[in-house]
Amino acid sequence: MSKIKIPVGVCLLKSPESNCPYSVLYPEYVTEILRHAGICFEMIENRSLFPRLDEIGVLITVGEQIFTDTEQKILSAWLKKRGAWISIGGICGMNNFWNASAAKSIYPKYADIFIRTLSEGWLVPKIKNHPLLAHITMPLHYFNGLTVLPNAAAIILATTTDKHQRENEFAALLEVNNDAGLGILIAVDIFGTIVRIQQGTAITRDGTGPSDGTAPINDKILKSDDGCVLDWEFDRKKIVETDFPPFFTQPIADQWREMLIRAILYTAQKRCIPIPILWQYPRNLPALAHLSHDSDGNEIDNAEIMLETLNKAAIHSTWCILIPGYPKKMIKRIQQNGHELAAHLDFTGSNNHFCQEEFSKQYTKLSEILGEEPISNKNHYLRWEGDSQFWEWCMDDGVQMDSSKCPSKAGNSGFLFGTCQPYFPMTPDAKVLDVLELPALSLDFCFVIPPSIGFEIMKTAHKYHGIFHVVFHPAHIRKKGVQESLFNIITKGKNLGMEWWTAKEINTWERARRSIIWSSYSTDQRETTVCLKANALLNDASLLWLAPHATKVTIDGKRVVSQTVEFWGFGFISTVISLQQDKQIICSVIQK
Repeated sequence: MSKIKIPVGVCLLKSPESNCPYSVLYPEYVTEILRHAGICFEMIENRSLFPRLDEIGVLITVGEQIFTDTEQKILSAWLKKRGAWISIGGICGMNNFWNASAAKSIYPKYADIFIRTLSEGWLVPKIKNHPLLAHITMPLHYFNGLTVLPNAAAIILATTTDKHQRENEFAALLEVNNDAGLGILIAVDIFGTIVRIQQGTAITRDGTGPSDGTAPINDKILKSDDGCVLDWEFDRKKIVETDFPPFFTQPIADQWREMLIRAILYTAQKRCIPIPILWQYPRNLPALAHLSHDSDGNEIDNAEIMLETLNKAAIHSTWCILIPGYPKKMIKRIQQNGHELAAHLDFTGSNNHFCQEEFSKQYTKLSEILGEEPISNKNHYLRWEGDSQFWEWCMDDGVQMDSSKCPSKAGNSGFLFGTCQPYFPMTPDAKVLDVLELPALSLDFCFVIPPSIGFEIMKTAHKYHGIFHVVFHPAHIRKKGVQESLFNIITKGKNLGMEWWTAKEINTWERARRSIIWSSYSTDQRETTVCLKANALLNDASLLWLAPHATKVTIDGKRVVSQTVEFWGFGFISTVISLQQDKQIICSVIQK
């Protein structure tokens, strides 16, 4: 038996021809999820999949492609021997393995050409305590996928409903764990769902708010929340103990991300395949917090009070400055206190058109006012038009991080865009854009939402190992309870083990962490080794091993101090290391 050289191998199957239905949109987005998670993986070309199958521990295939009889025999033998298969949106002709079939087109003429796909709907866990579903607290909204018809022998982990939450006959999640091998079939289009929720639809007109009047987004100002796709009735929830309206309590896109990660960890653990991971944060932090301020009004007295509050709380924050900005002395004070100066571009008013020319004009002016070129931005009033064009403008002018995907009303607070993770967006034609987006989750406590609701959002971001981003306008700092609530939420975040970082710090860390290169993975019954190289400095990085029977970890042959931690519902052995730029290290885990 050949040794595993690739702990997680990912293969994008053939895309449907033009004018044919697809079960997975944006299949390339699988790399965004795995790179952000820090998982050691390798992309496998379609034509190389079966010749290299014996090198792979856990195989992820994306899409629907009917394997030939020969390929099915090779795959079946590999699964029986030692492999684990996670299929996203594809049965691949392996009906007997999955105990299921893909529903045929209702049109006989196209039955062998067109696949039937899921519409919009919800995943409903059937085995709620299963490791792949333990993080799900309510039906999980999705868009598209493969219509999978299970037979009586299928192990159904989750079912689907239609967009009105009426039950149907299709399966959302299947497991195979028997003599035929180990497999997880996720029928839902994870990647198209995540991109659609995170980025929303293209904005050309006002959106439509809920009938309860809690989020009147149709206000004749085009902004990011006009493109939101989550459901006002099914995806919001009211906290019964409060008078606050329903809001988006769950990061639905992140829950889909985590389902894929859990599937990898679950199958790897079942097959005793050690998985190395460079954790999302340094020092095994469970999550981060981020505080930003929009300088609307540029009132120096309010800025002074905000600075005093931050100094008392001993954190640094990001100040999004609106033209003409604060006086130079105030700008200098903000800098000297360790805070970040960011852009707050204004596309409101009859003279400020939403266009690249206006973007560049304001960015140049702000750079002169601030004495530096800001690397992060949040649009004034969250103005947004079109699809992904704004991120392209950011790239052209050197803005590396944006936070304009954000709720503007009390009733769409929380996880309106389904995520609390920084992510690289995609264009409609699947081009990855080199701008990190980090949505804000809530606005000024006491003024927009009660502190208790803000704390609930914080705890949820912590649970999903995300970044709790809250906006406090200095203009509201003197209003009743605001200053106290700001100080309290900072303290509560620290008590949960969350550090407060600026947008610049988050951007630098995330980009450096994603620059790592894994190589030379090898494993046997006792020792697993992998080489790790970073293209940027990473201090106090957390190196995780999914290795239940680990006894020690070595770096370049020397034993290092380790501890056990738990993330995503799984236990890891963790070592805190510092990675030097362009220097390779050899990491090993020894098992019983």
